[in-house]
Amino acid sequence: MSRRYWYTFTGGNNLQPSNYTLFTGTKGCLDGPEICAVYALYAGDTHPASIGPNLTSYIGAIPSSHVAEPRGFTPYVYAQDPN
Repeated sequence: MSRRYWYTFTGGNNLQPSNYTLFTGTKGCLDGPEICAVYALYAGDTHPASIGPNLTSYIGAIPSSHVAEPRGFTPYVYAQDPN
C-alpha cells in the first residue's frame, strides 16, 4: 500500500511536484482561493511522487470553490486565504 503525506505548496506551478515540500506540522489552512497543501503519494524525499489526475482535478476546483477538496469526502487539497 502506498503512503500519503501532506505537502505544503511553496509557489509556482501548482501541478509540479517540486513546488511542494513535505509538511510535518499542523495544517493552518482549510478554505480560501489559493492552494495551501495536498495529501499526495510519498516519494521518499521532500517532494511528492506525483500530482495525479484526481489531485489535479481537486487543485483545479480550489479557485472557484474556495473550500477544501473534494467536498463531502476526506480532503486531499486544502486552500488558504492569502489575506
